Amino acid sequence: MPLAAELCALLALFSAQDAASPYGFRRDGSGVFPGATPPTEWGEKKNIKWRTNVGAGNSSPVVAGDKVLVLAEPGTLWCLDRTKGHVIWNVVVGDVPDGLKKDLRDLPGLKERARATPVTDGQSVYVSLTNGVVACYTMKGSRPWVRVVPPAPLSYGPSASPVLAGKILLVDSMRLQAHEADTGNPLWKAAAAEPHYGTPALLTLDGTLLAVTAKGAVVRVSDGAVLARDVAAGLGGDQSPTPLIDRDVAYFAYRRCTAVKLAMKEGKVSAQKLWEQELPGDVISSPVLKDGMLFVIPQGAGYRVLEAKTGKALLEKDLDLDPNFYPSLALAGKFLFLGNDKGDTLVLDPSREFKLVRRNELPDGSGASPVFDGPNAFLRGGEFLYCAGP
Repeated sequence: MPLAAELCALLALFSAQDAASPYGFRRDGSGVFPGATPPTEWGEKKNIKWRTNVGAGNSSPVVAGDKVLVLAEPGTLWCLDRTKGHVIWNVVVGDVPDGLKKDLRDLPGLKERARATPVTDGQSVYVSLTNGVVACYTMKGSRPWVRVVPPAPLSYGPSASPVLAGKILLVDSMRLQAHEADTGNPLWKAAAAEPHYGTPALLTLDGTLLAVTAKGAVVRVSDGAVLARDVAAGLGGDQSPTPLIDRDVAYFAYRRCTAVKLAMKEGKVSAQKLWEQELPGDVISSPVLKDGMLFVIPQGAGYRVLEAKTGKALLEKDLDLDPNFYPSLALAGKFLFLGNDKGDTLVLDPSREFKLVRRNELPDGSGASPVFDGPNAFLRGGEFLYCAGP
């Protein structure tokens, strides 16, 4: 094979592998976007490649090759051309067959349906709404299957995103449950894994794939067996965001931040609390981890950098920023992105010192987290999805 053809074949293989990697809430749950070369400056008329009116929502966008997918209120899935932002297709997720309509359940006082971020493997995209709709779509907009599951009866309504683990789709309902990704057929319900606001995180111990819920349940993905419960005891509340996994250590944050070392032997999971740190406010925005530092934003209490090994506070900094820190933190390129739901984003140097690189503003905001891929940042603001880039 000629060298040029061989290189093309290798590039095609790597592209196919990348496309098959699940891409969902905070990319893989970590909030880290390796290989991204994001812009550090944008505004309504600065470094905006395109903006498309998709409707409001707090669901984050996801990238699938040359497409960007985003869920908007009251439950419409949009597929946009990544380069130009043109609408390729959109579908109403909540439009279910008559036989399923009786099972739909809008929780009292909850107006939002499009909270959860979709997840995609590059071939299919999976979405869930707060009224119980769970559906699979192809990249051409057809729907292979749709189900209705009882929504999690949480005080502020469900917000956990679906998680794709191979051919298994995890969905937070009355209890964490699993469905066949290809068919939607139910596989199991983890009776002891209570619902929560944060999206479950995945980790592997002793060759076994596990899901860790925001309430600290450890569930075996293959069969739903709950191998440990309440490993995050002492958070001081029940609204903690997505756990952060670093090898065999799980980090949890809400009114306290804690690190828990997990181990598995002979099918049993043990948990050792490494440290616990009081926080001056509730944490809604999921943290990120880099170079032994844990970056956290307590509501109304500024910016914190903790030593990941000990929990020691390395930096405490008040921010001149509206404190509704609903978007989760993100690390892309050399920078940390910290934003609120008003359209403001701080670009920081992720270190023990507070180094502001840039402050960016959009005319309106969202609770959605920023997403980065290659040289582009995908941001929600009001009814628009923006693509920022050089």
